Amino acid sequence: MSFLRLRKLFGGLFLATVLSFCFCLPVQAATPAASVATTPLDLQVQIDQPRMFWNCWFMAPGAEAAKPAAIKVEWNTNGISGQTKQTTLPITNKESGQLTIRTEKNATINIDISVWSAKNVKLGSINMQVINHGQTETVTIAPPERVEPVFTWGKS
Repeated sequence: MSFLRLRKLFGGLFLATVLSFCFCLPVQAATPAASVATTPLDLQVQIDQPRMFWNCWFMAPGAEAAKPAAIKVEWNTNGISGQTKQTTLPITNKESGQLTIRTEKNATINIDISVWSAKNVKLGSINMQVINHGQTETVTIAPPERVEPVFTWGKS
């Protein structure tokens, strides 16, 4: 075989390989995304002693005293902060609320639950990280058991 014939043969094989790769690539890329199933994680927030909690005055650092007005939930999956979602949790009878978060099974979910005043001041929060197995996570928010005065001893 001559050099020219070999070159044409290998050139044709190379061109056929490149074309078949280009036509199959979009099909292969779309298949995994279409087959990803989501698993629901239910987040339940319960208010202990709701009458006392919603009428309790809290002191946020550097802010005035304020009563709670809303509970907000913020979450993201696998630590991707650009995909953070947030919502104000609807609280039924000021006693409890529920939110369903849908992610891939076994995904790590970062959740921040916070209590806010009517003036949009954060009064307190809890941060947690859970792996989604399709479970229900329950968080209870309660008023403080007691508040005591602060004593400082010294000479004036």
